[in-house]
Amino acid sequence: MRETAQMAKLVREEAPREHYDSLAEHIRTAINERLWDERRGVYVDANVEGVLSRRVSQQANALCLLYDIAAPEKRSRILSYIFDQERLKPIVKATVPEATTSSPHTWTSLQSIFDEEGKVVQAQPFFMHWVNAALAHIGEFERLVQLIRGLWGKMIDAGASTTWETWSREASECHGWSATPAYDLTTYVLGVRGVTAGFSHFAVEPHPAGLEWARGVFPSVRGDIPVSWRSSAEEFRIEGSVPKATTASVLIPRRGRRNVRQAKLNGEPVWRDGDIGSGAIVAAEDGGVSVQLSREGRYEIVAQY
Repeated sequence: MRETAQMAKLVREEAPREHYDSLAEHIRTAINERLWDERRGVYVDANVEGVLSRRVSQQANALCLLYDIAAPEKRSRILSYIFDQERLKPIVKATVPEATTSSPHTWTSLQSIFDEEGKVVQAQPFFMHWVNAALAHIGEFERLVQLIRGLWGKMIDAGASTTWETWSREASECHGWSATPAYDLTTYVLGVRGVTAGFSHFAVEPHPAGLEWARGVFPSVRGDIPVSWRSSAEEFRIEGSVPKATTASVLIPRRGRRNVRQAKLNGEPVWRDGDIGSGAIVAAEDGGVSVQLSREGRYEIVAQY
């Protein structure tokens, strides 16, 4: 509903925007009134005739985080519960007949042996796009990187060259829906995202999340957007290029509690302890520095902490 309201806003349709925003708020209120389990600190999956389901899932709680249904003060309780490794269990199991690789697999419910009071339904790889998006939305980038390294890393360790449908290999071993790390690492860690329709303006906002470097290419309708950054205790260095007919803003993040002291764009000073260099469009942002790039071409920004 919120996204539909946003689309209405973009086309300047005020009545539909208000309608869908209102519906979204009603839904948010209803979910909090009817599905929040205060004792366990999580949302349950259902409320049937006023009786709360006991089942808790990563899926439902991730969506509540992603769409701001959960108030900020609830986040830590939700995260602690749904990422408790002792609680996580699948609720279905895939079975593949012994035949050719074209044989379809079937799903077997594990509901009868699932402890709804003590366990959490684990999201499978094909749903993890939304779990990872929720973590990024609330700023849990280190947890996001740890999930990718741990869960998809196990696929690689097992010899996989494509992403699996489930965390075990009983189902499809080549499942496009499970390839969300390709998007997550490019969008959240490398930091590229569109700001305006058609990528006429885009942002590069890296989230190192404990990593020392990242490089990649974000494909856009305006052309490929290559980015490479390297982070150390004293310096953050980022380079890339701005495609034709686009502009960009590049954010140099703070490092822990250390703010950016100075920054150079293509060798020219653009920031020094709050002083802005000649001709530069620079702004402080939460201890970091945002540099505006108004024309196509390559750039290199080097910042010191």
